[in-house]
Amino acid sequence: MATARCLRRVSGRFGAIVKWNGAKLSHSLTDDQQHRPMLQDTAAASAGQLAGPILPLTSLEIPVVRKLEVWDISDATKGLPSLDEVDEAGALDELTEEEALSLEVSRPLPPRADRLSVYAERSHTLRQLVLLGVELWKVERLRGAASMLLRLDFASDVQERLLFLRDVGLQDEDLGPFLTTNPFMLTQDISNLQARVHYLESCGFGRDAVAKMVRGAPFLLNFSIERLENRLGFYQSELGLNAKHVRELMIRMPKLLTRSLEPVKENLKVLQLELGFRPNEVQHMLLKVPKLLVLSKRKLVDVFTLVHATMGLPQHMLVQFPQIFNAKTIAMRERHSYLEHLGLAQYDPLQPLYVSLDRLATTSDDVFCLEVARSSPEEFHDFRKTL
Repeated sequence: MATARCLRRVSGRFGAIVKWNGAKLSHSLTDDQQHRPMLQDTAAASAGQLAGPILPLTSLEIPVVRKLEVWDISDATKGLPSLDEVDEAGALDELTEEEALSLEVSRPLPPRADRLSVYAERSHTLRQLVLLGVELWKVERLRGAASMLLRLDFASDVQERLLFLRDVGLQDEDLGPFLTTNPFMLTQDISNLQARVHYLESCGFGRDAVAKMVRGAPFLLNFSIERLENRLGFYQSELGLNAKHVRELMIRMPKLLTRSLEPVKENLKVLQLELGFRPNEVQHMLLKVPKLLVLSKRKLVDVFTLVHATMGLPQHMLVQFPQIFNAKTIAMRERHSYLEHLGLAQYDPLQPLYVSLDRLATTSDDVFCLEVARSSPEEFHDFRKTL
């Protein structure tokens, strides 16, 4: 199409095409030809724009004419399709709606992106993980996880480890949340994973217990056997527990095996040295509420101060009901103040109208008002505004 337009323009300007060969000579053009502006290209010519800067065309070297041949432009265009016959669409041609819909544009994988979802359409591995319930927006927050997943092949890297997790005891609905938390498990050697499961079973953890622990602490199987052994030994020696009680503690809160040990050591010091609980009392409370080992120091001190100092309860009542440390301190203080206001703050089990810590800390506002405070929720709500 461009060739035909070019030939037509040349024909219209000079009337004929001159073909020659031979040596060069210096040729001077007429004044009219010297000042004729030259057009830079077809696009500029069609727009009426001059190519610049315009150079003088005197002393232009052209080949010597030894043999002159002249033919009509129609001879040069014989065999070429007419412009009406060319049906290939140009870059600027208007397309019908059907032609536009039929265009196929290949979208290459972006070399760099901030979100894994950009790659999901082109990555078979990511698509399969999404179908399993993996939340890519959470995975990409983990350092190194996004690039790691993009390098994995689903058939050779992922599938075998999914079957392993099923053998351990995880259900289909567990796989998505598990891999969202710990996608790095997909890079663990399968023989190492199997060895760690066998080690836990050799320590007396049943298959159901191992499945519960893996589900509750997704990073558990990333730990080497030596590290797992050291963690179990730490809790047995520091807490003075026998093997059976250690297993019970780990099954109830398996993240104790994967969390840092420093907060655990700090809380043991707080419970024994600052709050004054004896080692056997600490053991009793931890077997009931393992979370005591990971609560903040401030939380432990605030609850103890409220119950022991403000409410006047003896220390052994906290040992009997350690769940009080899980209660919201502000809500419990409001309820105690309301009971004092009503003259019902009686926490001695030997006295009438006894209020247990369980009913004080764990019941809903409606139950507390109707059954403990013997008032309406509206009255309790109005009282809280005065605090």
